[in-house]
Amino acid sequence: MPYRIFILFLVSVFLVSFVVAQESPGSLSTAAKPIKKSAPSFSWDNPLPANHHPALRHATFHSPTMDVEVGYNILLPPNYDPLATEL
Repeated sequence: MPYRIFILFLVSVFLVSFVVAQESPGSLSTAAKPIKKSAPSFSWDNPLPANHHPALRHATFHSPTMDVEVGYNILLPPNYDPLATEL
């Protein structure tokens, strides 16, 4: 007798889970999908901030491979003279 009750219990659990799965097919699949976030905009040339160090310089060069302007920053040493020819 306990064997019949156990089998009846298993069959009822199976049927209930089958009915629940059939009633809401989209609820489980939509909950598992991650929400896509938009990527932040990207630029190869970003200007210096307003409060940058006085010796920090910004310049650009053209990248022929990417066909864009690429920016870079350089921190010059104290007493740097761009017109000096002596090393």
